[in-house]
Amino acid sequence: MDDVILPACKSEDLQLELARLKKENKHLTRRVSSMRNRIERINTVMEYGTVLNAAMSQEKLRNEIFLDLFLRNTPDIIFVFDKNGKFIYCADIFMKLADISSVNSVIGRSFGEVMGAYVSAADLAETENAIRYATRAQVGVSVSCAVAYGEKMTRAYDIHITPMLNNLSELTGVMFLFHDQTDHLQARAAEEASRAKSEFLTNVSHEIRTPLNAIMGISEIELQKELPYEMRRNFERIHTSGSILLSIINDLLDISKIEAGKLELVTAEYDLSLLLSDTINLSAMRAAGKAVRFGVKIGRGIPSRLCGDKIRVKQILNNLLSDIFKRADGGFVSIHVGGETIGDSVCLAFTITGTWRKFESGRMNQPLSAHVPMNSPDNLSMDETGFGLSICGKLVDMMGGVIFTDNTNDAVSTLMVRITQRAADPAPIPDDVIDDIENFRLSETRHIENRKLTRLHMPYGRVLVVDDVIMNIDVAKGLMLPYGLQVDCAESGSSAIEMVRSSRTEYDLIFMDHMMPEMDGVEALRNIRAVGTDYAMNVPVVALTANAIAGNAEIFMRNGFQEFLSKPIDILQLDRILNKYIHDKQSEETLRKAAESAPSPVREKQGGRLANALIRGVDIEAGLRQYEGDEELYLSLIASYVKSSSTLLESIRRVTKESLPDYAIIAHGLKGASRGICADAVGDTAEKLERAAKAGDYNLVVSCNDNFISETENLIGEFSEILSSLESARKTERGKKPAPSGELLMALRDACYSFNMKDMESAMRELKNYDYEKGGDLVLWLGEQIENLEYDKIRERIDEELDGNKPSAATRKGARKT
Repeated sequence: MDDVILPACKSEDLQLELARLKKENKHLTRRVSSMRNRIERINTVMEYGTVLNAAMSQEKLRNEIFLDLFLRNTPDIIFVFDKNGKFIYCADIFMKLADISSVNSVIGRSFGEVMGAYVSAADLAETENAIRYATRAQVGVSVSCAVAYGEKMTRAYDIHITPMLNNLSELTGVMFLFHDQTDHLQARAAEEASRAKSEFLTNVSHEIRTPLNAIMGISEIELQKELPYEMRRNFERIHTSGSILLSIINDLLDISKIEAGKLELVTAEYDLSLLLSDTINLSAMRAAGKAVRFGVKIGRGIPSRLCGDKIRVKQILNNLLSDIFKRADGGFVSIHVGGETIGDSVCLAFTITGTWRKFESGRMNQPLSAHVPMNSPDNLSMDETGFGLSICGKLVDMMGGVIFTDNTNDAVSTLMVRITQRAADPAPIPDDVIDDIENFRLSETRHIENRKLTRLHMPYGRVLVVDDVIMNIDVAKGLMLPYGLQVDCAESGSSAIEMVRSSRTEYDLIFMDHMMPEMDGVEALRNIRAVGTDYAMNVPVVALTANAIAGNAEIFMRNGFQEFLSKPIDILQLDRILNKYIHDKQSEETLRKAAESAPSPVREKQGGRLANALIRGVDIEAGLRQYEGDEELYLSLIASYVKSSSTLLESIRRVTKESLPDYAIIAHGLKGASRGICADAVGDTAEKLERAAKAGDYNLVVSCNDNFISETENLIGEFSEILSSLESARKTERGKKPAPSGELLMALRDACYSFNMKDMESAMRELKNYDYEKGGDLVLWLGEQIENLEYDKIRERIDEELDGNKPSAATRKGARKT
C-alpha cells in the first residue's frame, strides 16, 4: 500500500487518512503475527500432551506390573478385604501353601469362610474379634495365629490387621499382613532346650558325683591299707568302675560344651605311662566282661613325660576302646602304642586291631554335623549310646591329629589315631614299667605307691570340712586321717560361719562344699569374710565340689577361694594342698617336734616267727620288706592266699578252647596274688599261662596246666602247715580271759558308727590277743565282718551282746561327727 498514488486533487485530509491507515496496517500485522505464534505454541503443547499422556500411561502400566509382581512374590501373606469384609485380594504365597488352585474361590468370601479350614476355632474367634475392633476403632491390631497347611506343616504367624481409610477418613477396606515367626520360635525353643539341657547335665553331674565321691573316696581309703588279695582286688574293681562312670559323666558334659562351642584344651605336663595304665586296665575289665582276648604292645623309646591335655587324650582312647568292645563279641582286640620324636614334639600313634563289627572306612575326624560313621544306624546298636564317638573326632581335630579306619582286611578291623604332644622330658618309659602295663600290673603298683605316699605328720594342723552330705565328710576325714590332723566338720554354711565367728578355734584350712541347701559355698565364704576379723578375712578356703566343669576353678578363684578340689578327691592334689597351706607355713621347731612325735613308718617285726621258714619258690625276706616288716600283716596275706587260691584252682582244672578267656583272667589273678606274697615261681608260671591263654594257644595251656595246679597246691600245702604251726604256738602264748572285754566291744561299735578304721583295727587287735572261755566265736565273727565292711551287722551284734548299753541317737550322731 506504500506504492498507492493518490490523486493530486486530494486535500490535506487525505494525507492524514493515509497515515492513519498505514498505522492501523502495522497494528494488524503485529496481531496476525501474534496469532500465528499462539497457534504454533498451542500446536506444540498439544503435541507434548499427547507424548506425556503416552508416557504416563506406560509408567502407570509399569507401576501396576511392579506392584503385581511384588504382591505375587512377597514371602509374607497379604490379604485385602473391602469395607464389607469380603476378599478382594489374596497373595499367591497363601494360595500355594493352602493348595488353592484359583483366586476366584477366595474373592468375595469372608475371612472366616476362607480360613476356617486352616486355623483352630479359638484362633479364628480371636482373629475375627480383632478385625471387628480394628474396623470400629480404625486402629491397627496384631494377633498371633497358627495356620495348619495339611497334617505335616503348621506355621506360626503374627498377623497385623490395618484398616484402610480415604482422604475423608472413611473406611474403604482392611489389609492383613502375615509375618512368619515359625523359624524364630523354633530357634528360641531350641536355645531354651539347649540351655535347659546344659543346666540338667550340670545338675545331674553334681548329683552323681556326690555319691561317686564316696564310692571312690572310701575305696581309695581302703586301698591305702594292707588288705587280703581278694579284698584288694574287689576295691580295685570298685575304684576302676567309679573311674568308668566318671568318664561317662565327663562325656555328657563335653557333648553340651561342644554344642555350645566352649570345649577347650587344657595343657599340662603328665605321665604317659600312668595314662596308658588307666586306659588299658579299664579296657581289660571290658574285655573280661565280653570274653574278648585283649593284648597290649608298647613301643620302646617313647618319652614318659609329655605336655598336653591328659584328660582329653585319655578320653579319646577310652571312648574308642569302649565302643570297639561294644562291637566285639568274642575274638580279640589289641592295641599298639608307638611314638616318634621330632624335635621337642612326639607324634603318638595308637593302632587298634581286632575282630569287631566294622566302622565305615575312611577318615573319622570330620565336623560332627557331617560325620556319618559315628552316628549312622549301621554304626550304633541299641545298647550303644555313641556319646564317646560323637566327640572323639572333634578332640583329635583340636589336637591337629587324625583318626581313621581301615577295613581292607575282611577278617580284621583296624582303627588308627595319631596326635602330637610336646615332650616335657626326653627320658623314655622304663622297660619294666612297659612290662607292667602290658601285663596289667601298673594299676596295682600305683595303688601301692599311693599307699606309700609320704603323708607328713601334721598334728599341729586343724581343718574344717563343710558339707551337707555326711558321707562326703567321712571320706574327706578318712583321706586326711594319715596326716594326724585335727579335723572338725560342719553340715551347713551357716554352721561354718558360726564356728569361724566364735573364734574358739582358728582353722589352718577350710574345705567348703559348693552346692549346699539354704546357703551355697560361695555365699558362705562371702559371709565368713564379712565377719571382719583378721583371721576370718585371711583363712584359706578350698572349694570342694562335684561340679567339675572346665572353667569352674577360675570362677571359684574369682569368688575368693584359694584352691579348687573336685570330687572324687584326688589324694595327690589333697596332699599338695595340705602341704602348701599347713605344713609349709610352720616354723622349723614345730616341724621338728611333729617329726619326732610321728609314728614310725616302718613297723617293728612282730616276733620273727618266719625267720627260719623255708619254702621253695618263695622269698620270705622280700615279702616282709614289701610290707614294711609287718610279719602279722604278711601272714594274714598268706592266709588269704591259701583260702582264695584253692577256689581258683578248682575252676581251671578242666580247660576248653571256649574257656580260654576265663582261664586267662584266673591265671592273671593267681599271678598277682602269688607275686603279692613274693611266691615268684608260681607267679611266673601263671604269667606264662596267662599269655598263652590270651594268644589262644590251647595246646600250651593244656600241656602245662596240671603241673601248674600241682605246683600251686604244693605251695598252698606248705603255707598251710606253717600257718597251722604258728596258730598253735600263738594259742599257747596268748593270755586267757573269760569273755571279750565289754569296753573294747563298745569301742569297736562306736568306731563302726563313725567309720573310724583306725579305731576298729586297734580294738580288733586287742580283742584277738586273748583266748576266751566264752565269746571266742564272736571275736572271729567280728574280724570277718570287718574284712567284709559289714559295719551295720557289727553294730547290731554288739548291741545285742551289750543289751542295755545301746547308744542314743544323739550319741550315734556325735560319733559320726567325731
